Amino acid sequence: MLKPPAWEPADAEKTRRTPEIGDTIAYDRRAWIVKDVAAVPRDAWTETDRSMRETHGRDATPSLVTIHATTGTSSLRLRTWAGVVAWWIYPNGHYPVCGCCHEPVPCRAQEANQVSDVVFARALRFSEAGRCPECGGEVTANQRPIRFTENRVWPLGPAPIFHGHRKVCRAAAERYARESATTSSH
Repeated sequence: MLKPPAWEPADAEKTRRTPEIGDTIAYDRRAWIVKDVAAVPRDAWTETDRSMRETHGRDATPSLVTIHATTGTSSLRLRTWAGVVAWWIYPNGHYPVCGCCHEPVPCRAQEANQVSDVVFARALRFSEAGRCPECGGEVTANQRPIRFTENRVWPLGPAPIFHGHRKVCRAAAERYARESATTSSH
């Protein structure tokens, strides 16, 4: 199964610095304003705080960041560590939103469309008889073809055939066989 890429909001800059009061940030597919940043006193550090400090060095100090949604009334208090956690910050406070759902772009629908395009393009490679789905080339008998009896990517399509003499195509055939074995056992 193809996983969607991690969300990278448009026009935001990724940084490991702790956001400052007044920054507009992207978090959990929404835009937020930073209302408060408070260092966590050493006597209130958790085991995770101490572990972060040991792993990432003395600059990894914990802070509590309070954020308020730019739309609605939601607010959150997030624990973060300087130099460790990445933040998406809109440098000028402005952020682009989707005209349909009003999420910061790219929205979930845009990302779903991108993923479906990739999945469809992969499936389309399995729709042509006699062509290797990995490289797109025609497969002949003297190329040691690797044949399958069932097309699990394009169910009404022809039985897949891969080049057996090309390393990359052979590896794709092995991957297809593994995926087919996994799906047929369910």
